[in-house]
Amino acid sequence: MTRFLGRLLGIENVTSIDEIDASLAAPWAAEGAFWVFLCAAALVALSLVFYLRYQAKGPVGPRFSLAICRGLLLALLFITLADPVLRLTVVNKQKPFLYLVFDGTDSMAIEDELPDAERKAIETAVDYKGPKQAPETREVSTSNPLPGPAGPSRMDYVAALLRKSSDNLLNRLTEDKKVQIEAYVFDGDSTSRLRKLELSPLAALVGGGAVDPAHLAVQLSTKGQVTALGSVVHEVGEQF
Repeated sequence: MTRFLGRLLGIENVTSIDEIDASLAAPWAAEGAFWVFLCAAALVALSLVFYLRYQAKGPVGPRFSLAICRGLLLALLFITLADPVLRLTVVNKQKPFLYLVFDGTDSMAIEDELPDAERKAIETAVDYKGPKQAPETREVSTSNPLPGPAGPSRMDYVAALLRKSSDNLLNRLTEDKKVQIEAYVFDGDSTSRLRKLELSPLAALVGGGAVDPAHLAVQLSTKGQVTALGSVVHEVGEQF
């Protein structure tokens, strides 16, 4: 029953209801709840008197039922005019929030010159598969060879970590640790603009949902010009 009520109110993981309090918000009824309900009862009584005494046609049973129905309808209308308010104090188990903030400035496009052993260790750790190469059909002159493929940038390594198929970090956080994730990237030109990322392709339509790490990786960019970490921390604090 508690969880059903929580879902009805749009509150997840409700564990208990501590307090239920009803009140009337209309100014003329706030201090006189007793008189409001007394008047509602009087309306029901007047309806009974009218149908049982002054409407003599027909059997008593149908007239009594009609009097009760109309009396309750009048009483409900009168109480509605008093603006009733129901206040619930519930306890719910809140999942922890984790904010992922990605550096989207041009420094993340740098291709670091690393020793082969260190580069191989990083690529193994993030499961980097290398850039996707399109098939080459042009004839290449031996006198003017084309430059070799560029090495992976810092952002390439971050994207590879997000796309990692086995032992994925985001999947472990959401499935094993039951963590709620929000992802942002700061890629402003003159200020450190914080931009929220979609967690999945359907997040914009249905809201929330499971996290798709590959979809997050596609949204990363390196077009930002300012790395103002202080502004980023301040903006993150305003998100919740």
